[in-house]
Amino acid sequence: MNNTTIARNPETPNEIDTAGVIIIIVYSILAVVCILANSLVCYVIVTRRTTNGSLKYYVFSLAITDILVGVVCIPLFLSKEYTSFAKWHLLESFSTGFDILLGTGSIMHLCLMAFDRVMSVTKPIVYHTVLRHKKAALRLLFIPWLIAIAVANSPFIGRSKKV
Repeated sequence: MNNTTIARNPETPNEIDTAGVIIIIVYSILAVVCILANSLVCYVIVTRRTTNGSLKYYVFSLAITDILVGVVCIPLFLSKEYTSFAKWHLLESFSTGFDILLGTGSIMHLCLMAFDRVMSVTKPIVYHTVLRHKKAALRLLFIPWLIAIAVANSPFIGRSKKV
């Protein structure tokens, strides 16, 4: 067989057990639903005019993050778990990095949305004059992505190559 055979059960390395098949099916359905549902969110935001100024940009960016989870993270997880990939350590690093990046990005987007809602309630004049507009929203969208990139790269900071 080739180097990418499915090998999950140690007793039968060229076959996959029933639990593995069920997990692959469930994760594949989850990925498809994640991609389709968040694509629908993006479509609605682009085609409909809403009165919520900045919140739609935050929701759109969160939906893009979740689409990337369905497109990148879930397939990488399934590849890592259910194939005997020749360069598995590289796939594992790539998969872990994207998991951290997109997971942190999702959480930070939710924090940004919470901040937006708190500011709209506690400081309505400042919110409506400054934070509600497109430019401010697009500037604030850099924060979740910068934090996510910093957190995803934190394991590599300070690591030196030893010979």
